[in-house]
Amino acid sequence: PETKPVIHRIFGDNRGHIFVIPELEGHPAGSIVDVFSDSGVYLGRMEFQTRIRLPYPPPHATSEHLYVVIADEYDVEYVVRLRIRRE
Repeated sequence: PETKPVIHRIFGDNRGHIFVIPELEGHPAGSIVDVFSDSGVYLGRMEFQTRIRLPYPPPHATSEHLYVVIADEYDVEYVVRLRIRRE
């Protein structure tokens, strides 16, 4: 894109996929994750209803799941396991 977004975090999984958490206008930080293949090809975007807690603890990805920490409206933190669906 012409305007490059601020990147909050980059991490990978055990299959070489790259997960990028950008800061995008109109979206709370931590509510969007862009996914790239191990060769850098854009695979898609994951959008979350509840934002991922940034910057610590860092998210963790495997080939099947994404583990993140979120907080509810009372600022209580939860570890969440999200299944990654591939099409």
